[in-house]
Amino acid sequence: MKTKFTNNLPRSHEQYLRIKFEHQLAEIRLYYTVFCLAILFVAQKHLEVSPLVLMLFVSAALTYSFVRLLRPVCILKEGWFPPAADWLDFLFVAVLIYMTGGVKGFFFIAYAMPICGVIMKFGLKAGIAGYVVALAFTGLMYYINTVNPSIPSAIPRSICLTAGMGTLAFVAWLVGILAEQEWKLRDEIYLSSITDHLSGLYNSSYLKARIEEEIARGQRDNQNFTLSFIDLDNFKSVNDQYGHLIGDKVLKQVANILAENIRKSDVLARYGGDEFVLLMPGMKIEQGKKVMKRIEDLVATSTFTKGIRIGISSGTVVFPGDGDSLDNLLTTADRRMYEKKGKKLVLNEER
Repeated sequence: MKTKFTNNLPRSHEQYLRIKFEHQLAEIRLYYTVFCLAILFVAQKHLEVSPLVLMLFVSAALTYSFVRLLRPVCILKEGWFPPAADWLDFLFVAVLIYMTGGVKGFFFIAYAMPICGVIMKFGLKAGIAGYVVALAFTGLMYYINTVNPSIPSAIPRSICLTAGMGTLAFVAWLVGILAEQEWKLRDEIYLSSITDHLSGLYNSSYLKARIEEEIARGQRDNQNFTLSFIDLDNFKSVNDQYGHLIGDKVLKQVANILAENIRKSDVLARYGGDEFVLLMPGMKIEQGKKVMKRIEDLVATSTFTKGIRIGISSGTVVFPGDGDSLDNLLTTADRRMYEKKGKKLVLNEER
C-alpha cells in the first residue's frame, strides 16, 4: 500500500528539495511565457486577435507565472491528477494555440512543456493525463475551426521555426534540470553508502572493496602495499568518564589528525568503534611504519576536548609478505596492533 503525503507535513529536507525543484520549474515557466508572448506580439499582424484581447491574455499569463514563481506548489505525491494550478499551464497553451490559428496554427508543440512538467513532478501517470487533456483541447480546436473556420494570413516560416525550436530549447532545459537532480541524488546516495557519518571518513565496506582492488592489482602487476590497523588507547575510559558525546568529539578530532597527515592516494577508514585502518598503496612496510610513528607521536602530543590526552597504537603489514588475502592482512595487522598496545601497557606499569 502506497503512503500518500499531505501538505500539512513538517518541512523536511526532502520537502525542501522538492519545493526548490518546483521553484526552478516556475522560473522556466515564467521565461517560456515571456518567450511565447514575444512570439505572439511579433505574429500579431498575421492573426485575427484584437489588441484588447491580446493585452488581457498577456496580463493574465504574466500574473499567473509570477504567482507560481512566488508561491510554488508543494510536490508531495504521485498520481493521475496534479493540482488544479498545473492544469492552468495546459489552458494557457490551449488559448495560445487558439489565438495563433487553432489546428492550423504553429504552437501545438507548446504542449510539450506542461506535459514534461507534470511528468517530472508527479510521474508518468500524470503525464498521460496531461497528454489526454492536450488531446481534448486539440479536439475542441478542431471543432471550433470546423464550425467557425478562420484561416489566418500566411505566417512567416521564421516565426514558426522560432516558436518550434525555442520550445525544444525550453524542453531541453527542463530535461537538463531533471538529469542534474538525478545525478546529484546518485552522488549523495553513493557518498552516503561509503562514508562513516560520525568521522566523515570512509566506512569499512568501502575499505574492504579498496583492499580487494589493491590485492588484485598487486597480483597482476607484482606490486606491494602497506596496511595499518589503528586503535585508540584507553578510549573506553574517556567514554566512561566524560560520556559518549565527548568521546565522539575526541574520535572525530583523532580522525582529523589522521586524515591531515596521509597522502591523497591513501585510503583512511573507520573500521568500527575506535578502530581505523589506513591503506597505503605502493608503499613499503618501512615507510608505512615511519608514517604511523609520526602520526602516533602527533596524536600523543595533542590535547583534545576537555583537555583530554590520548594515544593510538597501530599494527602495520605489507602485501604480499604478511598475507595475500583481505582476512589475513587485517588479522595480522590487528594482532600486531594489540602486541604494541600490550608493550605500551607494560612500559606504563614499569614507570
